[in-house]
Amino acid sequence: MTTNANFASKEDSCFQLKTCRVNLTSIDLYRYQPEKFVTALSEKVEQAPNFFKQTPVIINLAKCINNHNLDLLELRQQCANHGLQVVAFRSDNIYIRQAASSAGLAWLPEEKATAAQHSLNHHQTDNVTAHTSTRSTTTEACTKGTLQPELPSKQQVATKFITHPVRSGQQLLAPEGDLVVVAPVSAGAELLAAGHIHVYGPLRGRALAGINGNHEARIFCQRFEPELIAIAGCYQVDNGIARDQWQQPVQVVLSNEELQIIAL
Repeated sequence: MTTNANFASKEDSCFQLKTCRVNLTSIDLYRYQPEKFVTALSEKVEQAPNFFKQTPVIINLAKCINNHNLDLLELRQQCANHGLQVVAFRSDNIYIRQAASSAGLAWLPEEKATAAQHSLNHHQTDNVTAHTSTRSTTTEACTKGTLQPELPSKQQVATKFITHPVRSGQQLLAPEGDLVVVAPVSAGAELLAAGHIHVYGPLRGRALAGINGNHEARIFCQRFEPELIAIAGCYQVDNGIARDQWQQPVQVVLSNEELQIIAL
């Protein structure tokens, strides 16, 4: 007789371990000078206080030139005083790792630029190969008179369409592709997408494109009135937007780590 003694039900279990993917804000620290850091952080938070309230962050020390004598607890407290909750420090420096462990703080390994560049080059090569292959296949099919329709790409399949208004407090996420909204987006609403964001109507909330680090992502909007916009972690709040761009049809692109707002 078979029993289920080895299979605990969800009702009997206290918890379940699962992996998850979370998008976090990163503070890339180049030089730590306590007074200057607090002043600069205060200015940033004042620009968008609601955005930074109880925001989890990672402090990236990979490029910090004086990381050998950092007081990590002091740094964490300074962030907490401004509403930012430090969840981990990113560094391969042995001192940082030991200091974080001793203080009961989490640390993460540095991101490898070479690996990222390799991935980018590989992706570009794949695109060229795919383009050449598609062109050759199309030419051959036309010659034979049996042109077959192209299958939709993964990005097209992953596109998320929203046809209803997005209310204040709502958050919409397209984790793998584009997000298309053919309705108004109210203040207090939030749009997040791994790819592009298209809003065919007023955008009065927050729009964050390229949330997985895609620098090629863009934001397209028919009526531009956002609280905050961001691409691949580079953000801009409403008081930094020129008045002649306000309530206009625009696209937002990322160039040299800066957002550019271009009229459509």
